[in-house]
Amino acid sequence: MKLDLTVVADGLGFPEGPVATADGTLYFVDIARQTLMRMKDGSNPEVVASIPGGPNGLAIGPDGHGYVCNNGGIFDFNTAPPTPRGSQPPQDRNAYLLLPASRCPGEHYGEYAKDAAGKPIEKTPDMAAGSICKVNLKTGHTTEIYGPSKGDSLIAPNDIVFDANGPAGSFWFTDCGYQTEKIVRKGGVYAGHVNGQRPVKMAEIPSANGIGFSKEGKVLYVADTLYGRLWALQIDSFRNQDGSIDKTAHTRRVVQDNRAWPFPGKAVLALPGPQWLDSLKVEDGGRVCMGTLLRGGITVFNPDDGSIDFLPVGGGTPNQEPGDPFTSNLCFGGEDRMTVWITASATGRIYKGRWPRPGLKLAYND
Repeated sequence: MKLDLTVVADGLGFPEGPVATADGTLYFVDIARQTLMRMKDGSNPEVVASIPGGPNGLAIGPDGHGYVCNNGGIFDFNTAPPTPRGSQPPQDRNAYLLLPASRCPGEHYGEYAKDAAGKPIEKTPDMAAGSICKVNLKTGHTTEIYGPSKGDSLIAPNDIVFDANGPAGSFWFTDCGYQTEKIVRKGGVYAGHVNGQRPVKMAEIPSANGIGFSKEGKVLYVADTLYGRLWALQIDSFRNQDGSIDKTAHTRRVVQDNRAWPFPGKAVLALPGPQWLDSLKVEDGGRVCMGTLLRGGITVFNPDDGSIDFLPVGGGTPNQEPGDPFTSNLCFGGEDRMTVWITASATGRIYKGRWPRPGLKLAYND
């Protein structure tokens, strides 16, 4: 797959979570610099809010606020080539790659967690410093709705999507867990609501990352990063005994296929070799587009026929591999939803181009 891409932002830390709104604004988070950012064509990115820890994923809610997954600071970042001990990285961001350290949790994981009174928590219990917060995109005011201050046990929330076919204000998010040489804390898929009703763990997926609904809302796609797998979970409303929809429920549910037990759904894609799946977006026609780490680009999967296409992003030569090894995410926008923005995180850049097909309309972006 080939595409003409233009760099529209560079010199960033580790950009992720792009979201395009109807007025032409692109919002995104910078994990390394712990900020929520925005920009328009021809303008430089500006800080909307400081989000200590690790802002990782972003979605627009029904109130117009940005809802941010905060991984709690689970990643440290190293430069490649390495920066000598005691020195600062070069001022020229183009002179190095910024890579998440393989050791998790990060050195500063949980450092910014606070209790219900707003006081710092010296040691978060059970390695659970992740959170979900909402950000007023006009003022930058930030409010934690799930996390340590609310008594929630989330490890590292990663990505988030609102459910256009579920109860108004309901959303789903992933927790990627963490991995060390000796310990694996499995992640999962959660359902929540803007009113702060407690999050519900809907499925266990070891390194859950990208998340997105099919157009009809009957399938929830979840990327399992370290295993290079894409899961398809069947979704339905909670129902009363007579089969009618339970209108008191604040979310929908995963329908467990007994044939797939103990797995949460069907693994519809498993990439070969060293390829990790990151964040994803769904096209209007049903294809699933996923940031693909290590190989460096966007994998496009067609669930109808199983075909796969690949777009290298951010390499030395356009449309050729290897690309930026942490091509992490993308979003669609514009009137026809065929404008695409792609985050090339290791190089600190955002690319823009024209996608061959329209992206799926999200719940509250217009």
